[in-house]
Amino acid sequence: MALTLSDLLAAHGYREAAFAREIGIPATTLYSIVGGKTNVANTGVGTFVKIAHGLGLGTEELFYLLTDNDAAENVDPDPATDQPASTSRPAPREVLFADPRQRQLNAAFANLNEQSKTEVAGIVSSVAADPTRQRSRSADLPSLEPNG
Repeated sequence: MALTLSDLLAAHGYREAAFAREIGIPATTLYSIVGGKTNVANTGVGTFVKIAHGLGLGTEELFYLLTDNDAAENVDPDPATDQPASTSRPAPREVLFADPRQRQLNAAFANLNEQSKTEVAGIVSSVAADPTRQRSRSADLPSLEPNG
């Protein structure tokens, strides 16, 4: 089951209007996306990038989080067999993250056993909860303005 943008905002402790203000998009635009009036796939590139980076995600990562992970539900059945034509999503070539260190962390995490993954998740949660270690989200967003 896919996550919703509302789920992601809540997980990051954001309210819609405050998040929109922080990333520099109109609140009405974000309300439209969260409310389902505008499909996230039809969102302008600049807006989508701002949302992804505001959540600390790469754009491809955000896209996969917001699309349904159960591919069988999204595939029309093959008329000959009445079975889903495909039940697998092609693997992304390379996920790009807002912070290049994220890929390094993900690779290291993938190599851990379950007990170690639980320990690391607890450590990261503790560090992330410390207000002295939190970044100013809007100050860390990359500029989308053309250089010149």
